[in-house]
Amino acid sequence: MNRLLLDTHIFIWYATNDPRLRKEPKALIDDLRSEVFVSMVTCWEISIKLGLGKLKLEMPLGDLFAFERQAMNLLEITLDDVSAYAMLDFPVQEHRDPFDRLLAVQARERGLKFVTADPVFMGYLPNDLLIIN
Repeated sequence: MNRLLLDTHIFIWYATNDPRLRKEPKALIDDLRSEVFVSMVTCWEISIKLGLGKLKLEMPLGDLFAFERQAMNLLEITLDDVSAYAMLDFPVQEHRDPFDRLLAVQARERGLKFVTADPVFMGYLPNDLLIIN
């Protein structure tokens, strides 16, 4: 069974049927044997970017966050995540996105494959990464 944590852009692409999400990763997410997670970090990032005008959506936010309908699990942020974040070595020093860093911590600490199109995560998760491009 695949246990997947979706990066924010992958989640948005999936939920909005964006053509940038290729067939293979979409099929993996759709596979009933996959356990798919979306982090509260992603929800927070989307909400902040919407509020700042850096993100536009063609659907209501409530529809985007309908995880049960999409057969996805919401991954909460825990004190263990925050503690692990504080101990993260930050191997990619020029990459300072706190959302990305916390997603990397959650994937690593929970043994989840991280699905992203961003190669910067190679520095954080070289063995538990599914990069799509």
